[in-house]
Amino acid sequence: MNDRVYDKSGKPISLEEWATLFNDRQYATIGFYEDERINISTVWLGLNHNYLDGSPLIFETMTFVKEHSDISDLFDQLQWRWRTEDEAKEGHETLVKCYHEGIEPDGPMQAVREKHNSLPDQLRH
Repeated sequence: MNDRVYDKSGKPISLEEWATLFNDRQYATIGFYEDERINISTVWLGLNHNYLDGSPLIFETMTFVKEHSDISDLFDQLQWRWRTEDEAKEGHETLVKCYHEGIEPDGPMQAVREKHNSLPDQLRH
């Protein structure tokens, strides 16, 4: 087994198992929202992006604003990584809600992290 790749439940798996699961879009997709201005995508990556102590970060939520617009400053190219599928689903739903309400997502997303006892690692590009 490899200590850097995991299935959606957090169980370590081989690179061969990871490759099979990673190519299964139905397995890997946790949430997807799209309209004329934005894509919000949450996926299972399976690769541990936690280079510190603690549980593996194997899920990722990202935003992609389609054109520069009034939402660009709040929502363009945001990224959060998650430890569990439940945390990733809740983060995705929270971010979509923030988008629809036009509110800055950092506070609500931090609340998801605190609820799940996760460390912040939100990145802005």
